[in-house]
Amino acid sequence: MLRFLLGLALVLLSRAQDDGDEDDTARLLVRKTYSDKRLVLGRNVTVQYTVFNLGELEAYDIELTHGANEVLTVVGPKTLWAKELEAGGKLVLETMVSPNALAEKGFEDVPAAYKYKYNNQGKVSAVKGFTTTVRSPREVSREGKVPIISPDEYARLNSTFLLERTVFFLLQCLILGLPAFALSLVSPQQMQLKEKGAAPLSDPVAAAAGMCWAIKRTAGLD
Repeated sequence: MLRFLLGLALVLLSRAQDDGDEDDTARLLVRKTYSDKRLVLGRNVTVQYTVFNLGELEAYDIELTHGANEVLTVVGPKTLWAKELEAGGKLVLETMVSPNALAEKGFEDVPAAYKYKYNNQGKVSAVKGFTTTVRSPREVSREGKVPIISPDEYARLNSTFLLERTVFFLLQCLILGLPAFALSLVSPQQMQLKEKGAAPLSDPVAAAAGMCWAIKRTAGLD
């Protein structure tokens, strides 16, 4: 993300320096992302290219070619097209890939090549470039490489995550529930049972009403 923001800042700075020039252009900046948090062997994943036009003119005949990689099989379109993109606009192009080999330590991703045209007062210019930022899934190695894991490892990581969230939820219920339960023992409903000589929590309806009263008091709603 830092590299993308730096590239964006450089383009904006260049645009600011060119203000007042007669040679207006279309300037495209392309950001590449994967839809999934982790790449899993044999599982299709969406590759998304977000295209920004930071120039003063409309870009047209936009063509983007997905970078080939030996560990990713392209199962969607390899070449993507867009008819036009207005100045200051944004569009999204997508394709699908499928990892065909494990790369637990990550692999070097490949930038995509793109080209487009713009028309400045009848003069047509053609521009070529590469994605300035290649973003991997949200989990990357320290070297910035994209990991590919097995389906078993993916299932293990998901089950661990689910267990952690369940434990966290139960702890939150315990932390919030104990004070409310203690307070429910002195609720008006329980005091009425005590006056009648009945045992605490002997009446389920009164216990439920007392707990509701305690939760409202604990949450500051009463």
